[in-house]
Amino acid sequence: MNKAIVSVSVFLGLVCSSVIVTAAAQRGEKEQRFLFDRTDTDGDGFISEEEFTTSQLDRFKKMDTDKDGKVSFEENKEAIEKMRKRLERFSK
Repeated sequence: MNKAIVSVSVFLGLVCSSVIVTAAAQRGEKEQRFLFDRTDTDGDGFISEEEFTTSQLDRFKKMDTDKDGKVSFEENKEAIEKMRKRLERFSK
């Protein structure tokens, strides 16, 4: 009896974890697609060096909220939180 309960519990655990992992992977892929598409500004399906550099410079400028030419830890922390919230919207 105990072996049957343990076996069923293990089986259900594996099924539930595979569903959770699959959902997380799909959400992660949506987030990755959003970030990729945002950087691929000409929409050709590739990120060129110029697009990447421009994207990073734009990101830096947005992070530098006090416009002193430097990003503090706090500015970085705020930027990460904003990005996390944006990605949550796209992953639903």
